[in-house]
Amino acid sequence: MKQNDKKSAEDIIKYVGGIENISSLTHCVTRLRFVLKDMPKISQKNIENIPVVMKALETSGQYQVVIGPRVTDIYELIMGEIGNEPLESDVTENNEKIVDKIMSTISAIFTPYINILAAAGC
Repeated sequence: MKQNDKKSAEDIIKYVGGIENISSLTHCVTRLRFVLKDMPKISQKNIENIPVVMKALETSGQYQVVIGPRVTDIYELIMGEIGNEPLESDVTENNEKIVDKIMSTISAIFTPYINILAAAGC
């Protein structure tokens, strides 16, 4: 891990509205995937100015922060800050079941690769 990763992780937490605004956090190959309690607390401009952040966007009920190949390092640092306990129960605030959330996340992970597969003729 690089020295600045800890500062970047702290800044990401701060600019998504703090620990108390995070319902859950997962990651895929390149992105942190936050489910936040209050989206207006996000400081979009500040997040996009963090050196490790390539892009940040809201999609499919998640706030996604694109980090790239170092996403696992940043994820582990954030989880160290917020604690390793689950951040939400089996049912979210809007009664969405955890299975639905998992399927939605899996779908969001593979969606960017559809164009590549189509272009490759697979």
